[in-house]
Amino acid sequence: MSTSQRIALDPHQHQAATAPIGASSNVLAGAGTGKTRVLVERYLTFVERDGVPLDRVLALTFTLKAAGEMRERVRRELARRAPRLAQTFPSAWIMNFHQFGYRFIKENAPALGIDPGIDVVSPAEFERVQSLLRARFESGRIVGVPADFGGEPPIPTKLGRLFDLLLDVVHHCRGNMIDVAKLRARVRDDDHAPYRAHVDTVVALAAEYEAELRRRNLLDFSDMIAIPARALLDGGPIAERYRGMFAHILVDEFQDTSRAQNEMLRALAGGEFERVTVVGDVKQSIYRWRDARVENILEFPAPRTRLTRNYRSARSILDLAHALVAATPELAEFAAPLEAHRDVPSYAVLLFHPRETTSDYAQEARAVAAWVEHLLGRAQAPAEWGLEAPAKPLDPGDVCVLLRRMKLWSYTRRTLEEEFAARGIPYAIVGGANRAEARALDMWHAMMSLLVPGDRAIALLAVLENEPFRVSDASLHELLSKREGAINAWDLLAEERVARVSDSRDAGAMRDLRALLIEIEAASARLDFRVFMVWAFDRSSLRMHLVDEGVSNEAIDELLRDLLELADLLVRRGGGTLAVFLEHLRAALDEGKFREDGDVRLPRDRVVIMTVHQAKGLEFPAVAVPGVEPFRPPSEGFLVSRNSGVYFSKDRAEKWRREMTRAENYAEEEAMKALEERCILYVAMTRAKDYLWVSSPVADGTIIQKRAANKTSLFTDLLECARRDGLATELREAPAPVTMPAASVARSRAKPDALDDAVAQWAQARAAIDNATAAAAGARLESVTWSGLASFARCPLQFAFDRAGVGESEDAAPRRDAETTAALPKGIEAADFGAFVHAALEALAARPSASIDDVLQSILARFDFGKKGAEALRAARARIEPVVTSHPFTTATRAEVPFAVRVGSVMVQGVIDRLDETDDGAVVIDYKVGERADEHAFQARVYTWAVGRARGQSKATGRLAYLREGATTLVEVASAQTSVEIERLVRAIDAAVHDGNFVPTPGEVCAACPHRSVCEHAV
Repeated sequence: MSTSQRIALDPHQHQAATAPIGASSNVLAGAGTGKTRVLVERYLTFVERDGVPLDRVLALTFTLKAAGEMRERVRRELARRAPRLAQTFPSAWIMNFHQFGYRFIKENAPALGIDPGIDVVSPAEFERVQSLLRARFESGRIVGVPADFGGEPPIPTKLGRLFDLLLDVVHHCRGNMIDVAKLRARVRDDDHAPYRAHVDTVVALAAEYEAELRRRNLLDFSDMIAIPARALLDGGPIAERYRGMFAHILVDEFQDTSRAQNEMLRALAGGEFERVTVVGDVKQSIYRWRDARVENILEFPAPRTRLTRNYRSARSILDLAHALVAATPELAEFAAPLEAHRDVPSYAVLLFHPRETTSDYAQEARAVAAWVEHLLGRAQAPAEWGLEAPAKPLDPGDVCVLLRRMKLWSYTRRTLEEEFAARGIPYAIVGGANRAEARALDMWHAMMSLLVPGDRAIALLAVLENEPFRVSDASLHELLSKREGAINAWDLLAEERVARVSDSRDAGAMRDLRALLIEIEAASARLDFRVFMVWAFDRSSLRMHLVDEGVSNEAIDELLRDLLELADLLVRRGGGTLAVFLEHLRAALDEGKFREDGDVRLPRDRVVIMTVHQAKGLEFPAVAVPGVEPFRPPSEGFLVSRNSGVYFSKDRAEKWRREMTRAENYAEEEAMKALEERCILYVAMTRAKDYLWVSSPVADGTIIQKRAANKTSLFTDLLECARRDGLATELREAPAPVTMPAASVARSRAKPDALDDAVAQWAQARAAIDNATAAAAGARLESVTWSGLASFARCPLQFAFDRAGVGESEDAAPRRDAETTAALPKGIEAADFGAFVHAALEALAARPSASIDDVLQSILARFDFGKKGAEALRAARARIEPVVTSHPFTTATRAEVPFAVRVGSVMVQGVIDRLDETDDGAVVIDYKVGERADEHAFQARVYTWAVGRARGQSKATGRLAYLREGATTLVEVASAQTSVEIERLVRAIDAAVHDGNFVPTPGEVCAACPHRSVCEHAV
């Protein structure tokens, strides 16, 4: 292969990319020096020059985004340079650390003693686990937690804060492979009782958290690194097999790896990191708060190769960024000047700070906005700045504003948004919503919350205080007066209460809201969740609120696509319900973002506002870095030392003689935090290609403290560097304020019936993603449940209609089997009672030693039985006691067990009520509180097949447990033909989906088919 066909490399890049395969390399790649280019060419060198198969080169990255970028670039180069090799590309190991760990665990699960069906905890599940543990902690139900905390019991109102602190210690230890149980061994004889109690609590919380994850058959992100690392370090058969598996390992962003990731890499490669290339930059180490250790790259035992030619930024930007880090002794060794490769005009770097000594965020925001307008060619900069107009105005998307933090209450963010809105500058919060969008989403969240069970009176109040259902205060008083107990929103909207409202227009608005909610609820029952979310955005008042807030149609389209992709993500993770979606949306609004830092998508034609961490790896023609002021990263309140145990902050533990200031590595950690702040500013500055703005809201970047000397910031250091070497233009004057225009009246309050352009564009984007995924994985996954299998068995065309959501009626909505109404106390809804019994059985499986009465009482509050609570308790106990007596729960019993079994392109998913592990294999039990039905046996057979197939067990039996008052009827599910029957059915679905051929089988099935009105084959 000729050199001309290869990636063009400079001499330093070529040296790094072509080093011998047997050599280890430590490539120090400065900002913009083409590290990904080097990694890709080094990967291809192994494959082409050394003839190494693709499955013997491992490439590890820090983020999913970086892994996807590298994978695509390697694939593209292989297709261009070596088409035959490109055919084996699906076998390539290019992934981030967590993907590798998860694959390792799945492939070695039996040998590791782990269930092969184990899955990764989703954000929603993670929050639920922590909420569950918090509730147990606050109620004193975690074994091992001292009741009086060594004689210093915390104030009840602060129990939640203490729980958060101590669970953070647990997560930190897990992330750093510190055995939490050994913390107790580090306690000294002279340690005070409260300190010992806190350590004991950490140990107890760790055990409880671990048990809860295992009970749910879940892994968290720490597990995906720690489990493989320990398995590789123990020297067993697995370690031996993996140690020789890869001819070379490439690691990107090595400065961001943790201790556990470093240990895993060491074990994979050998004690001295043989045949490993790491690429990173000490000056861009900005993830210590996520357990990253820059020491990994400093201590890496290999010759260093430096990449110093920058292909991104203008000379003036590089000079100032270099001066910032070169002045720090810890970074000076790694702060070699970067050579600017691009031959472009060197525009002035601007440093702004007001003349006043007090904080003036508004003045800083006006200055930033004026600079942005100047670059966009919309207005001239203040004359005193002396700036020439750009030769070619920039587009809004060329400008990026980088913030240290994204919290909604941040003064810098708030004043910037207000100033941009006043000037009409189009902008977007990357991964989240700006203030106008957030207000509209708050209203939509309140309305959709009314569909989720619970006391939603506050949400109803918010809806009725805003358009389009706004009512007067007098009408609200009439509706809410004499509100008995915790009456819910649906009760408040009942006709007998609405009839109290004397204003006929307001009463009509309430009836309209009730009708809309009924319509939305019916749609949620019959539509696939993703289709329902499209429908809900279109049918509800969300677009109207966005228009009222002055949001452009283009911005609305982007926001809806973000929300729809969030819904799609939840479905793919098994959490596709409205309640879970609203949990995520609420958290996103509170945090100011919808997406993870590594999964950002840049908006079109709007100025970008994002965090420095989100911008890692990106570049923009113009970058503004406002709000540079003395900033102290939030303290974790603890420090864990491998040698001496856990320390707590001074205000908590000074009298215990165990405060952090006495820890042997406390000073080092504090110094590293300060160093990281400098690195964060360096990363922000080096995102700029041509124009750079850095500003502080206070004069000289100095805060005047009331009780201390002046406190300087990084901006102060930056000013000194710029003044000393003439590296920037200093600005002190901000333009005058502009008047905020009056809010425009919405052009239309119509609710369109058809899908709008935003949904169409999202659908196209989703299809493109699915096609790309299918091309890489070989086929698109079709997710089905047991009811989908039953539908296909009845008639493949009925399955196709169900799948497409065509012609469905409310009768087609899936319903959980429930007790017949006649067998229940009058006034208790059958579906609610069935859910109550299932929840009680799940709780008993988790706590086999608990009494039935205690469990029933503990979960009763979740269900709205009203005055019938006593009858519900009695009826539930009468059904639960027989099954618990005849089939007691053991430590080998698990409840509500999710499964996902793939056959071809079909993924069969579901949740098993109860799974018992016995010496003869697994026993699947499905509880029923209603009358027998033929479909029950089919459901149990599907679940039994899934367990047997997922675990490779030939013996997996199924039972139906019909719960009656005073007795339990067990029905064995015939399983002789189960495996063959279900397997054949799933493969038939796979073929039908692949070919698009769903052959109808008209007949008796047509009589009960919900699609007969639109099916031409119906008889």
